[in-house]
Amino acid sequence: MITDPKGIQIGINEIKKYEKVLKKKEYIFFGNWNNNKKSNELLKYIINLNRDAKIYLDIGDPSINIENLNELIKILKEKRIWVLSLNEYELEYLGNFLKLDYENLLDLANKLYKTLNVEHLDIHSPDFVYSLPSEVYIKIEKVKPIILTGAGDTWNAGNFYGYLNNLDNKDRLLFANEIAKKYILNEF
Repeated sequence: MITDPKGIQIGINEIKKYEKVLKKKEYIFFGNWNNNKKSNELLKYIINLNRDAKIYLDIGDPSINIENLNELIKILKEKRIWVLSLNEYELEYLGNFLKLDYENLLDLANKLYKTLNVEHLDIHSPDFVYSLPSEVYIKIEKVKPIILTGAGDTWNAGNFYGYLNNLDNKDRLLFANEIAKKYILNEF
């Protein structure tokens, strides 16, 4: 797992000491792209270091790192990302940034999936979860959250776990959503 939640600007020099470990990993979770101005440099380094690794990418709020968004789009189009996970805001932001015309969020997700060339695109929102290319859509039960900060990270952890354990698409999305639901209801 590579993530920079506090924006401490981890780059290649700071990660090189883990090079042997990263070269051997089959899966790499790369989170909080938005908080690190060196994220593209780091992401390209990891892709080139271990070309066989499956990379799960959570970009966070792209408006925080807009100056690096064009380069991220180029990286995404290289079809090197296994899973791109977005919430509804991140989905709309990328769609608008790329000037995609769309009728609704599902239409946008499909157009973004085709544009970015990632292996999987997973969307999580308070109203639904949606996964491409399987097109599994699940409407979400409304609950009154106690905690919101970290809900997306919790969802991603559940989703990543589902992928690692070969859950089918529907079960994976249900599992990720249930974990996030327990988190926002403070049931842990």
